[in-house]
Amino acid sequence: MSLEVVDFRFRSLAFLGRVLSLTGVNAYFTGVNAYLTGVNAYLTGVNAYLTGVNAYLVSSVPLFP
Repeated sequence: MSLEVVDFRFRSLAFLGRVLSLTGVNAYFTGVNAYLTGVNAYLTGVNAYLTGVNAYLVSSVPLFP
């Protein structure tokens, strides 16, 4: 094999490794995004629950006893 062919193969492998590395980084951040979306949904649920508790307390306590 000539040196040009070997060089091209190594460059191709390096490029493939870079693409796979970036794909892994992208997958990692996609997972982080999904996790934070879940945390956001959980906190939205907590917020809705506390809004309900607040509404119950406001409605059950007379303003002028």
